[in-house]
Amino acid sequence: MGALFISLEHELTEIDLSPQASALAEHEELLAEVADELHVPHLMHFFHRPVDDDNPASASQEESHSETHSEDDEDDDLEEAEELWFEAAEGRNTIESLQHHYDDHPEEAPDGVIDELQVVDEILAQAEEHDIRWHFDMDF
Repeated sequence: MGALFISLEHELTEIDLSPQASALAEHEELLAEVADELHVPHLMHFFHRPVDDDNPASASQEESHSETHSEDDEDDDLEEAEELWFEAAEGRNTIESLQHHYDDHPEEAPDGVIDELQVVDEILAQAEEHDIRWHFDMDF
């Protein structure tokens, strides 16, 4: 089983990114059902994925990238252009909604999920404080 972990757009030494969220990855389907009930994006919405024409969010990122970079920009970093980043506040909205749900219904929380939601929220709070975007990656 894999684990989710947070990647930041810019490195920040005071944020420890070593925690991995294996319970969040393992119970992603259940968490997605809860997120649907709460009308917030699923955790996997924040998963890193390449820009493609079938993904409206990545298309708007591609447009933004083309507006800020000319065709003559020789040092354009293709990998960075393909990564999809999110504002920390967006992720915190989902995480905090899930936390509130499990505060009200602790018997529904799978093992490890509450602790991992707390760790992710703490990391995203620091990222938000420094105005650093993020996404989830997967470690297998």
